[in-house]
Amino acid sequence: MTKRQLKKEIYTSIVKEGKTHQETFDKLRFEKGLGLEFIAEEVAKIPSKFKSEKYKNLIYIYIGALVLAVIIRLLTVFAISNTLSLGSPIIFLLLIVVLIVPAFGIYAALTSRIDGYKSVGMLLILSILRSLKELGNVDLTSYIIGLIPIVVAIILAFYIPTKLKMGYQKSIRKVDENSELKSFWEYHFEVQKNEKFSNLLDDAI
Repeated sequence: MTKRQLKKEIYTSIVKEGKTHQETFDKLRFEKGLGLEFIAEEVAKIPSKFKSEKYKNLIYIYIGALVLAVIIRLLTVFAISNTLSLGSPIIFLLLIVVLIVPAFGIYAALTSRIDGYKSVGMLLILSILRSLKELGNVDLTSYIIGLIPIVVAIILAFYIPTKLKMGYQKSIRKVDENSELKSFWEYHFEVQKNEKFSNLLDDAI
C-alpha cells in the first residue's frame, strides 16, 4: 500500500465507515514499509466528531474569512480589468489564481482534512509576500482592509489543526514467545471525555 492509498483508506475508515481511530489504526498497523509512527500520525490527522463539533465556530470563521478574501480579490480583479482593459483569457487566468487556493481551503475544512489547512496557510503567506511587490501601486488603506481576512485565515490555518488533531500515546509491550522476550510498540488513541453523538467515544464525522 502506498502512502496515498493509506491516507485514502484511513479517511474512508473513519469518516465514511464510522470506525474509531483505534480500530482504524489496529486494522492498518500491519501494512509493510510505512512504519507505525507514520500510520499513527495519519490516523491522528482525521478529527473526531466530538472535536469537529467543539471547534466548529473556529472552522466557520476560517471558512468565512476565505469567502470574504475571495470576494475582495474578485472585486480587485474586476477593478484591474476595467482599468487596464484586460482581455478575457487574462481575466479568466486571474480568476483561477484568485479562487483556487480559498476553494481548496474551504474543501479541506468541510471534509476534515487537517493537512489542507496548513497547505492553504503557506500559499496565502506566499500570496501576501508576492503582493508586497505591488504595494507602491495601490492604496495602503484598501490594501490593509483587504489583507485582514487573509491574515485571519492564515492564523486559523495553523491554529485549527493543533486543536483538531487526535492525541495518542506510545508504550512498549513485552511478550514471551517460546521462551524469548519480544518487545512491541503499542499505540493508544485518546478517548473523548464527553461524547454525545454515539457510544464510540472517538467516533469520526
